[in-house]
Amino acid sequence: MKVRRIILWGICLLYVLLFVYASVSKFLNFQNFRMQLGQSPVIKGFADIIAWGIPCIELVTSFLLLHKRTRIIGLILAVLLMTMFSTYIYIILYHAVSVPCSCGGILEALGWKEHLYFNLGILLLGIWALSIALVLNKWINSVFIQVGLVAINILIGVLSVVLLYVTSERLIRYKNPFIRNYSHRMVKKGVFNLGVNSYYLAGIDTSFLYLGNYTRPLQILKIDQDLEASERITIKMSKDDLPGKAAQSRVIPPNVFLLDGQISRILKGKTTDWQMTFRWDGSKQFSDPVQFDENQWVVKHTIYKKRKRAMGILKMKDSLPIQSKPMLLKKQIDGFFDVSGTLTKDPITRNMVYVYRYRNLFEVMDSLLNPVFTAHTIDTIQKAQMIIDSVTLKNQYKLISSVTVNTTAVAYNGLLFVRSKILGKYEPELIWEQADVIDVYQLEDGAYLNSFYVYRMNQAPVRQIFIWKNDFYGLTGDYLVRYDISQVWKQALNSKE
Repeated sequence: MKVRRIILWGICLLYVLLFVYASVSKFLNFQNFRMQLGQSPVIKGFADIIAWGIPCIELVTSFLLLHKRTRIIGLILAVLLMTMFSTYIYIILYHAVSVPCSCGGILEALGWKEHLYFNLGILLLGIWALSIALVLNKWINSVFIQVGLVAINILIGVLSVVLLYVTSERLIRYKNPFIRNYSHRMVKKGVFNLGVNSYYLAGIDTSFLYLGNYTRPLQILKIDQDLEASERITIKMSKDDLPGKAAQSRVIPPNVFLLDGQISRILKGKTTDWQMTFRWDGSKQFSDPVQFDENQWVVKHTIYKKRKRAMGILKMKDSLPIQSKPMLLKKQIDGFFDVSGTLTKDPITRNMVYVYRYRNLFEVMDSLLNPVFTAHTIDTIQKAQMIIDSVTLKNQYKLISSVTVNTTAVAYNGLLFVRSKILGKYEPELIWEQADVIDVYQLEDGAYLNSFYVYRMNQAPVRQIFIWKNDFYGLTGDYLVRYDISQVWKQALNSKE
């Protein structure tokens, strides 16, 4: 009997030592602890509640363990806590999309697997101590009832964490309180030095990337997708067809296009010889052209009478002006600056997506520009924050200041990738000085999926992004970078399952 009491007291002291140390460490580094919970792939949706709740429960449990009359209740709570901690680590290891950094404090040197084994060992000691306490206090003498009590306690602990995990996942995906779910396994696969920062994506196919140059409209840089070899190409045409300096190229093999929205001109040729053989001249200026099919483009244009921007369909074989869709862009302030954004086409599903620059909104349309649904990015800026003032010329205005939300975006194979400029909850500001954040959404329902970092080259932000299969490409300063994003597709598949 005396040996049992010594064993019981020793295990209780061990628990008190662990819980008091853990809770005090959490309170002393509370902001860091809460940030770690906020970046956890399991319980980030309840980070604020858990950040306060866990250390408080640990202290209460320690107090109960130190007193003989409340020791059994303390042991029940101790076993429950260790079950929850062990279940949390198991989910992190075998079910979470990403594995965060290991815990700090006394267990900082342990990896997640070692931490799981440690917790299971402490849990077994707690179960042993609870069974001794039940017998010594003559609460329950039946072995079967003791086993049942322990089993129920463990089951409650496991189900509690599983329920938190499932609820948190649903909260983050559909009612996000601006907490990002980071994927930590994005591997940089290559970097290509472009020499200048005036390049933009003109096209992509199964083997090559085609980059246009804002300062040299007739130049195309052809790069293999491994970023190991390149070729400079010059577009050829008649002198009479020469566009202005605002012209942009688009390469959609086997065709190549040169589009100048300021003079409403489109030239078309073949990638076999890069010779322009077809010319179309329209009557309205346009911008941001995205190819709808070989002879049709979705563009943005200005309705001058109403001083607003609109989207429309431009048909190269039609002499009629742009078929405007004025209701697609949602006005909030002026209908001109506030509707700025990125238009992108999913080459697989053929859906069109418009991501607003100054607010947390994107719209999904079918290939005929019919609205499918409207969704929100995970930040909280629902209304454009900008100051617009008039200039000396009549009916002309300028944008004085604004808060940019989404700088650029690209749709691919049912997913939308958006580069955000808004810092989320529990995110360290330091890393935002070194990298840009890409948020990923599912286009079938607008649900948020995850996020990942793209690190800047020479401190230059990522200005354009594009996807091909498992590869992510970004233009940052004078460089083209390539990342492996197979983890994103894996999570997208898991979420559907």
